[in-house]
Amino acid sequence: MTPHQPDNRIRQALFVALVCLIALALSESTSAQKPSEAANVTVGKVSQFSLADSQSFVGTLQPILRSTIGSAVEGRVTSVDLMPGDSVTKNQPVAELRTGTLEIELETANIALQLSEQSLLEMEKSLPKDIELAEARVNETTALLQFSKTDYDRSRRLRGNTGAISQGELELARSRYLADQQAAKAAQIEFDKLKSTKQIRLTQSKLNVEAAQQEVNRLLDLKEKYTVRAPFKGVVTQKLTDVGEWITQGQPIAEIVQLDPIELVVNAPQEQLQQIQESMVAASEGSPLTATIEFEGLDGPISGVVKSIVSQADLRSRTFPVRIEIDNQKIGNGYLLQPGMLGRATLTIGPKTEMLMIKKDALVLSSGRTKVFKVSSRGSTDIVVEVPVKTGSTSGDWIQVIGKLTTNDQVVLMGNERLRSGQEISISSSTEDTP
Repeated sequence: MTPHQPDNRIRQALFVALVCLIALALSESTSAQKPSEAANVTVGKVSQFSLADSQSFVGTLQPILRSTIGSAVEGRVTSVDLMPGDSVTKNQPVAELRTGTLEIELETANIALQLSEQSLLEMEKSLPKDIELAEARVNETTALLQFSKTDYDRSRRLRGNTGAISQGELELARSRYLADQQAAKAAQIEFDKLKSTKQIRLTQSKLNVEAAQQEVNRLLDLKEKYTVRAPFKGVVTQKLTDVGEWITQGQPIAEIVQLDPIELVVNAPQEQLQQIQESMVAASEGSPLTATIEFEGLDGPISGVVKSIVSQADLRSRTFPVRIEIDNQKIGNGYLLQPGMLGRATLTIGPKTEMLMIKKDALVLSSGRTKVFKVSSRGSTDIVVEVPVKTGSTSGDWIQVIGKLTTNDQVVLMGNERLRSGQEISISSSTEDTP
């Protein structure tokens, strides 16, 4: 025996004694523990739901209408009632040009219009009387002609039969007859002229009035162009002129964009284009195809309506722009959504399929695996069974699960963080929510 052997034996004896003491302590501690209590949990049902596939696309907000408004005439700017960021309504004046010379021309045109109207009014009153007077003149000259003809015929008989009157008297009667004949003819011509030209003269006077009115309208239209108006409801993004500047025809004055509604333009890959088109066709028979849109920094999603697909792909990315229209919320003098903001739109596309769905709160992530705890029973006691699942489509707070679950199974929604398979539970509440 070597000198070190006694020390080794002592160490071994001490190690064995220590192990025995630890085992005894653990045994006493375990025997002293109380039986574990059942875990309090909230449970919900597994529901069957028809849902189409969802796809997300990133896009940029753009104004539906953007206009750089300019002047239709040249002139000096007398006022500009806008600044970048100001809201404008449709037809609201945003700039005024000097109209001094035009006002003089307009006043002259109004006077000419009044004169032509007065002339027409006088003609409408006097022309019937002129025709009536001409008709009376015809009747008068006809009567005189008839009298002078009778006198001339009598004079010829007297002169030829008895020579009771002289040749001079006969010639006098004849000259009266011829004069009355010409007077009657002239009266008839004047009467016929007035009757035949009545409508023409009235029409000419009316056309004179119309021409004068059109000249006034032209000048009024020209004057209106000296006031530059907003073409639609929107917001000013740029102010491009100021008071005192001389601007030429077509020169820009301001830029205005429409922000309500506004559109999100997302880029859809070529392989998903057909599904989106088919979903739009199917939606057109009922409610429109909608998208759920999320913006960073905003609380909650916003709904939009898919309006159209631009029929021209980006040649670099081979994606097609999809236009989604959104009603923009007014906040004070501005709007919640602004052009240039990034948004993620989720579209429900493709045919609907039957799937099992649970509340997202039921999912438990452990060691890279996803599982749920299904409620089962052991005699009269409620227990939980661990069920591995795979997830799929989502709808709000609900998510598709694929695993050993059936409709109306109950799964733990709250209190599932520390559960283990086979553990007893106490159901404190149960929800009846459905997708």
